[in-house]
Amino acid sequence: MKTKFFYIFFLMVTFAACERIMDKKDLGQISSDDIWASPVLADAYLNKIMAEGIPGYESDLMSHTEEGFSVGSIQLVTDIVPVDNNVSGNIDRWSYGTIRKINRFLENIDKSVNVSDKNKADYKAQMYTLRAFLYFEMVRAYGGIPLTYYTLTPGEDELALPREKTSVCIDSIVSDLNKAIVTADFPMNRDVTAAGRISKAAAYALKGRVLLTYASPQFSKETPAGTKPADQRWTEAYNACKEAQNQLTQAGYGLYRPNPATPEEAMQNYYSMFVNDECNEEIIWVRRYAPEPSFATPGRGGNGENGYPTLEMALAFAKADGTPYSGISMPAAQGVPDIPLERSYEPYWLNREPRFYAAIAYNGCDFPLVRNNQVAVSEDIENGKMKHFWMMKRSVVPGNDAQQWDGINSFRIRKRYDLNINYSGQPDAQYVNQYAGTDYPLIRYAEVVLNLAEAAAKTGKEQEALELLYSIRKRAGIPAGDGTYGIGSPSGNSLIAAILNERLVELCFEGIRFHDVRRWRLYTDDLVPGAATIREGKKLNGLVRHDMISDALNQDGSIMTVTDHIEKVFKPLAVAEFDINTQAGANLYFQKFRNDISQHETDAAKFAFSEREYFLRIPYEAHIKTNPNIEQTQGWTDSRGPGTFNPYE
Repeated sequence: MKTKFFYIFFLMVTFAACERIMDKKDLGQISSDDIWASPVLADAYLNKIMAEGIPGYESDLMSHTEEGFSVGSIQLVTDIVPVDNNVSGNIDRWSYGTIRKINRFLENIDKSVNVSDKNKADYKAQMYTLRAFLYFEMVRAYGGIPLTYYTLTPGEDELALPREKTSVCIDSIVSDLNKAIVTADFPMNRDVTAAGRISKAAAYALKGRVLLTYASPQFSKETPAGTKPADQRWTEAYNACKEAQNQLTQAGYGLYRPNPATPEEAMQNYYSMFVNDECNEEIIWVRRYAPEPSFATPGRGGNGENGYPTLEMALAFAKADGTPYSGISMPAAQGVPDIPLERSYEPYWLNREPRFYAAIAYNGCDFPLVRNNQVAVSEDIENGKMKHFWMMKRSVVPGNDAQQWDGINSFRIRKRYDLNINYSGQPDAQYVNQYAGTDYPLIRYAEVVLNLAEAAAKTGKEQEALELLYSIRKRAGIPAGDGTYGIGSPSGNSLIAAILNERLVELCFEGIRFHDVRRWRLYTDDLVPGAATIREGKKLNGLVRHDMISDALNQDGSIMTVTDHIEKVFKPLAVAEFDINTQAGANLYFQKFRNDISQHETDAAKFAFSEREYFLRIPYEAHIKTNPNIEQTQGWTDSRGPGTFNPYE
């Protein structure tokens, strides 16, 4: 099993470098000149920037859309964003500390006479790409931001930088990426040992992402004088996305195992891409060894306080034939209801597309993890692992009849979870702190394909867009049917809606959906007028998210004791070799459980995203107070009054 944290690698490299200068001076007195004089230290400094400079916030963003839910991350979607404080869910961006280190690196690396010219060129290209990435993250949050390409002097220069126009920022970001792309000694591919580093493939893909975003309605709703019209932006986005696909394909990148023989194989392929076969041909740039927590307890990574999958997300996946799932309609919003004993819904998990089973863990599913409370239900253990995933809303904790799991949601993320890790709460020496060190994908080839499909659709190349969409569904194990893989042949904004829904499913829990919804202004604007569902292009505002509750109750409606729970539910299912993914298994499930839909939010807390939130305010106390030359964004106020910065310029 690979090392858990990237920092271990950095420390090892740094220590090795320090050994070489140990006889020269105190290790605590390594100077800037020492860094540039030593190839090992220069490389270690680059590793440090990479390890510390790439924010780890993507999984938090799911709770700002229908993708997930967290009680602590509803401020943005209900328009109660505080002016001076950070927003729960890591919405705010301010990466100038890392950018200062990047600028320092770029200013000094050429001074080194011991670093080869080839490595210098490679290092600089990586820093150009990372700087572009960090500036882009800020621009898509705020619009235009202060730009600096030299090392600022704290307390002096930093107080003087105003916000640049958004158009200037986009041009600057693209310029950095172009510098990286034309660097001959910037490799297109990295081997596994350098997979956390940036490659030229990442620069190509990021350029497509940047220009696609700038063409999207979030940025092109208004095009003031001096800015590019939307049509020109879409053309530039298409050209960049097409170049990215061509260059990456020639370099050996592509969809991971694109031609599965069976749906079961497709499901395993999709799961293995993130867990068992990392750094494969689809992975372009990752955060190495990104930790995931205990499966059954709240924690980081979308399986706890930062968000659980919603019922809306579970139902976004297609049926096995690729057509939309429509077996469950959400009840009218009525607050957060109690659970009627008599109600059960159809087995929504039957006959779904393979990605559903690889991404979503639902009550009773086959998910053999070593996890919490496994000993108490020994009949459901096989080879030391629980055979099924169980999470009932009102179930008692085994061993404690008085305690309930009330408040625990019925879905979990299955994607990226390593089945070989001990998540039991009692880790042995091999598994420290119950964390799995799977990589977190920052960019993968499927996004490059879907970026190109979207740009093609907006530049009159709809058949090309459809063929790209079909290729994603073919890899997902959905049968071709009439040749359209269940999608049909939509056109116009209906095609855009199909692409966005495919992005939601294919790229779920990868930090993509939040940006897609903002890009297309889907909080406030219907993409397709008159659309009945979000999948078809209806806006998100007014949405109340839901959960599918599973309860093991006595016939009188009381909560089962732990003894009854084991004797009346788990043991009979284990003895019956329970398989929930068959009709017979579903029938048996409904003899033991009652299902009902519950609202996550009350009616008063439904989505109410406002126009001003497409470009967020810059926190006054955290950032503007130390640099009064920064204008506040239009639509927001701070202690100086209404904002004056126009993010569309």
